[in-house]
Amino acid sequence: MLSIITALYSTVSKNILPNWRIIVLLLALSSGWWYVHNLHTMINEKDQIIGQLTARNSILVDNQQILTDSLTNINQSIGLMARGALETQAQFASLSSTVGKQTNKLSAQLTAAQAEKKPVDCTGTIKYLIDAIPEYSK
Repeated sequence: MLSIITALYSTVSKNILPNWRIIVLLLALSSGWWYVHNLHTMINEKDQIIGQLTARNSILVDNQQILTDSLTNINQSIGLMARGALETQAQFASLSSTVGKQTNKLSAQLTAAQAEKKPVDCTGTIKYLIDAIPEYSK
């Protein structure tokens, strides 16, 4: 085993050690080439990622615009509905007032009709019914 190590050492010391500068230079050049190649690979990958992210960002901007337009339309619809609700509320208030006035008028007429003198015999009843309709009264 010692003889193998001795032979290896003598081969290295005779063939490689005198050319150590060339070996170091080759190692430095190959390391530099590997580093530059790695940088180019990373740059290409980053360019692809940037392209994908730019496309996704464009989609997001378009979607945001669509959502903004939809929200604007919804807000306008809500405004129209609110105005319609206010108009309907005003119409209901007017209707309620009209119904209230009619109810009061009918209540007064009903009270007046109930306060009238009631007929007690058949002739009085016929006269009462004829007088109730203005076209038939004499």
